[in-house]
This record gives sequence, structure tokens and C-alpha cells, in this order.
Amino acid sequence: MRPVLAHLKTKDLRRAILLVAIILISYGCVAVTPPPPIQYRDVPQGMISTKGVTIAAEDGSFVLKYGETFNTPFSGKLTWLDFYPPKSESFDLCSPTGSCVKVRVTVAGKKKPLYGYLNFSKMQPSSTGPGSRSYLIEIPKRYIDEASGGRVSVVYEWVKLGTLKHTGWVLWLSDVPF
Repeated sequence: MRPVLAHLKTKDLRRAILLVAIILISYGCVAVTPPPPIQYRDVPQGMISTKGVTIAAEDGSFVLKYGETFNTPFSGKLTWLDFYPPKSESFDLCSPTGSCVKVRVTVAGKKKPLYGYLNFSKMQPSSTGPGSRSYLIEIPKRYIDEASGGRVSVVYEWVKLGTLKHTGWVLWLSDVPF
């Protein structure tokens, strides 16, 4: 009777190995479809709401003036979320991504323009609110004042993204090139 039990165990073992092989082969043949890429969208226009401010690209490609609606000159996928907001040193991320442009910011009452980097973010499909449809660049005086003595200040606008917020635009400023 022992040889019959040994034969049955071997037969069961072969079946188990065959079953595992079929599963592994079947899994390897199944096409795994990645999710579709996020379809980011551009924000078509914007306006500077701070009186006396002009933002000009250093390469001369655009000039944005207070009170004038502008067509968004560029945009990229570089963005920050509210739990990790942009900091004064975050402009380091601009060059590798190509999502920012070097600018000069003229401010009423200042003798010299400020140096800066400007970032316009593309919007995710679930971004909502006014900032997801039109940029409104506002530069409070304290950010202009903080951009002195070689310090870098950063100002930005939040846009709703479900329960989170992300940046619509970001502007770094300093009184010296950086």
C-alpha cells in the first residue's frame, strides 16, 4: 500500500507544479495597461493686480503689465502642494525642469528692477476655482521688502485640487541676481 500512496503524492505534486506553471505563464501573458497620462491643461490668461508692477522676461519674450490682461506666455508641470509649499530656495527646481523663466520685476517706487524667476503651472483636470481659469498675480509690499539685501522672497497663488491646493503661479524675487 505504501507504493500507491507514494505514487499518489508524486501525482499530486506534479499537478500542483503544473498548476503553478500555468498561473505563472498566464500572468506573464496578461497585458497590464498603465493608467492614461494626466491631461494637464493650460490657463489661457492672467493679469497683474499690483499697481505699478511690470514683469518682463530677461530674454525679451514677453512683458506683463499691471491691469492688462495677458495671454499666458508659457507653462509647465512644476507645481507645489499646500503641505509642501514653495520656499525661497525652491527656484533651484526651475532650471532642471525648464518650467520657469528668468524675469525682471519693475515695482513703482523702486529705483532698480528686482531679479526673479516666474513659474506658471499647468492645471490638473480636477483643479477648480478662479485660479484654475485665470492667473491673478498679486505681489504684496512685504514680499517686495523681503527681497532686499540679497535675500530671496517667494510669492504664489493657491488653486484648489480636491481637498488639497496646488500652486497656480510662483514668483521668486531678489534685489541681486540669483
